[in-house]
Amino acid sequence: MVNVATAYPATKARRRWRWLTRALLIVVLVLAAGAGVVYGYIRLERPQLDGSLDLPGLEAAASIVRDTRGIAHIRAQNVHDLMLAQGFAMAQDRLWQMELMRRMGEGRLSEVFGPAALAVDKENRRLGLGRTAAAEATRLQPAEAALLTAFAEGVNDYIDRRGALLPLEFRLLRYRPEPWQPLDSLALAAYMYNVLASGYDSKLMRETFTAKLGPALAAQLFPERSPWDIPPGSYRAASGRPAGQRSELPVFAEVWGAGTGRHGGSNNWVVSGAHSFNGHPILANDPHLQFQIPGLWWAAELTSPRVEVAGVAITGVPGIIVGHNQAIACGVTNSMADVQDLYRETLDGKGNVL
Repeated sequence: MVNVATAYPATKARRRWRWLTRALLIVVLVLAAGAGVVYGYIRLERPQLDGSLDLPGLEAAASIVRDTRGIAHIRAQNVHDLMLAQGFAMAQDRLWQMELMRRMGEGRLSEVFGPAALAVDKENRRLGLGRTAAAEATRLQPAEAALLTAFAEGVNDYIDRRGALLPLEFRLLRYRPEPWQPLDSLALAAYMYNVLASGYDSKLMRETFTAKLGPALAAQLFPERSPWDIPPGSYRAASGRPAGQRSELPVFAEVWGAGTGRHGGSNNWVVSGAHSFNGHPILANDPHLQFQIPGLWWAAELTSPRVEVAGVAITGVPGIIVGHNQAIACGVTNSMADVQDLYRETLDGKGNVL
């Protein structure tokens, strides 16, 4: 004998469970299909890393071989082809980053990102980074212009070859990058100058503090002397100060950490061959730059009959910035020197300086 009153809810529960199971199955299938589409799309946009490519600008055969770490080893029969191949390989890896950095230097981010980037563009245009790059492009020596032009040809070869299968960022923002030009690499150099050498904001802050607090207190917050100002050859105690000397820094500077060693900045050092195991000098270079993903540096080895160098380049700029060849090693560091002067100007209603 079956109790109908209890069997009906059980049947209804089973129906609900079946519908829930089907719904979950459909969701799983949709997600799996979507993941498959995304994966296939990403695979389609991956650059070709094997086989042969016919680049119209090459004057002779060249090769780009990537090691297990993805570092490009580029070999060409002349410098023109070497720079062209470097531009092509760099665009394969970093085209979106190159696009962002040139727009940063030229003050054109808001063309892509809208009002959110307008303040950054206004600042960079007021500083004249793009105008400076355009002016410098007209003053390049023929050899310099040839290298930048060859590099740009390689970047544009990659853009043209990829067609619609450019990095995902371009498709999400629904635009295609403009052809690369030599002045774009110069705009990147101007952007790096602004990052590494700009001290105008500190000067403006010092002026504001001086106006509020007066010269005496402002001098304690912004001292002009430091315990790191040690003449070459002077003995330095473990405290970081010359032996037998007290710190001459004001108390505010000590509180703010001037005596604690918490300072950023690039550094390098060289050991004479007289102190190395093999008799050769050693160069160590640590150029500190802001964190970003991907990083600013792009590692490569460049080889031709006239060039043999390995190291890192700045994304969007040809050649090697920090590296070595068979004879020498080179590095860069930022001294944060005072290279800017500020002037107060009064404008009339038409923008003319009074």
